[in-house]
Amino acid sequence: MASVEDEPISTLLKPLPLPPYEFDSALSEDENFLTWVSILARHSSSKKGHMGCILTRPPKQGDPTAASGSKGCLPPVQERIIHYSNNTPLLFARFAKGVPEVHAEALAISRCARLGIPIEGCTVYISFPPCNDCMKLLLSAGVKRCVFKKAILNQTSQGEAALVAAEVEGMELVGTLNPMVAGKGSNDEQASKTKAEERKLDEMRDKRVRQFWADQAEDAEKTRARNARWWEDYMSRYKAADKIIKERYGHSKVEQDEEKRAAEKQQRWEAKRLAQSQKPIGKKKAAKLAREIQQQAGTSANGDSINHSDDDDDLDELMNREVPRKRASADEEEDENQKAAKLE
Repeated sequence: MASVEDEPISTLLKPLPLPPYEFDSALSEDENFLTWVSILARHSSSKKGHMGCILTRPPKQGDPTAASGSKGCLPPVQERIIHYSNNTPLLFARFAKGVPEVHAEALAISRCARLGIPIEGCTVYISFPPCNDCMKLLLSAGVKRCVFKKAILNQTSQGEAALVAAEVEGMELVGTLNPMVAGKGSNDEQASKTKAEERKLDEMRDKRVRQFWADQAEDAEKTRARNARWWEDYMSRYKAADKIIKERYGHSKVEQDEEKRAAEKQQRWEAKRLAQSQKPIGKKKAAKLAREIQQQAGTSANGDSINHSDDDDDLDELMNREVPRKRASADEEEDENQKAAKLE
């Protein structure tokens, strides 16, 4: 198994090499690309979920289809890929899970804009339906076809807004099951059947994805090592920049408030520890701790303690913390006597 140390680290402009997926002629072109983008999702370094995006130009007349030719990703098919990306952490936060990220679709469009690559009229394959912000970018960029897993866009009012906008702008939306995207099959029985079919498609696709990574000799340990290396590089660069910003502008009001809250929390914790250390303890525990202090102070073999004034003070303080045995009040004693008299 090749070490991740030999791999490049992905950047905003340059992703990791695209995994070398071989098309299955038994599957449609859309299903092959959905499998490919699901494979690509594993390259994401996000702590919030792994997503992938592939932008392709539409096929030209004479281009081979996924069903033609022998096994393997046909060169003309791969040449149709304009760009690809994963959701990627971007802005700075002190903790990895709090780092904001740029979504896979937004990053793919941004890279194309940065490199001067036109994407009008292209097809986008996404490992999950686009959020509304990414949908706005895709529509504005002129993407004409959006293919994704899990046909859930019409489940919410936001999804309905995206469907309407796509209709106006002439974007074709292709979920794994078109009837569900189109809002058909609204009765419970049909909806259950549709979801069951989708789960079956997902399971078959996931099986192909797992087999691909097994063939690549990539296990979970290697993926974690790659992500850990990426985060180490990210944090080192961003923390260095954060230090420069603080030296230039000082700490922000938000950071000052956070530091104040952290200091107050530390003070409360220390006060709690102090209070616990001063709580009275039982006689047996006090005697046991006293013996331990005597031993630490240096008790002689015949039991005579070596004179240590500090340790004597510790013993005095320890014995003063012993809880006196609770005595019943006069009222409690009277109640007990009355109960005893009734029993007689």
